[in-house]
Amino acid sequence: MTFHTLPSAVHLEQLKQDLEERLPTNCTVYVEGSPAVMPEVFTVTVKTYQVKTATIAGVVLPFVAMKWKQKTQQQITEDVAALVQVELMKGLPPKGSEGFTRRTLH
Repeated sequence: MTFHTLPSAVHLEQLKQDLEERLPTNCTVYVEGSPAVMPEVFTVTVKTYQVKTATIAGVVLPFVAMKWKQKTQQQITEDVAALVQVELMKGLPPKGSEGFTRRTLH
């Protein structure tokens, strides 16, 4: 997992910490960027584990960093948290044979 600051001033480690504070305790969040492969994209992966069914569910939300460059870190956190909450309200899809469901770019 790579934490760094993207050119758009999205601070990934800070975003991860801020999202962790806003999500339910049964959620795990990963915030990643891959500057060598896709320098302008970062992803937020949210996972849950359902004890009753022994099911891992999750979703990968990719973001184009440059679309967010005019926002403050707080605005980015609020907007990303709102998108994550929508996914949680819908219910995260179970992990499939090819991994977690990946949504379209935001």
